Amino acid sequence: MITEETTRIGKRNIVTETRKIPVIRDHKVTNIVTAIHDITKSKTTEKELLSLNETFRKYNRKLSRLANVDSHTGLYNHRYMGKHWTPNF
Repeated sequence: MITEETTRIGKRNIVTETRKIPVIRDHKVTNIVTAIHDITKSKTTEKELLSLNETFRKYNRKLSRLANVDSHTGLYNHRYMGKHWTPNF
């Protein structure tokens, strides 16, 4: 069994992953080995990456709009029309 826990120590949150591994002898669980690993840094990094990805998505949407819309008229430009419009001749 694997679990994650957040524990507050003073002003810090510590995130740990706990693994509980049964020791089986004669078809019976005789002991349980518990291993605890501090994953605070990887969880913090994961949250930062998620935040950065959202920021990049936002800027990519803005960049796409800037690339496809004329800044003076607000109308789609030739780049957008070339991608999204096909003549019916």
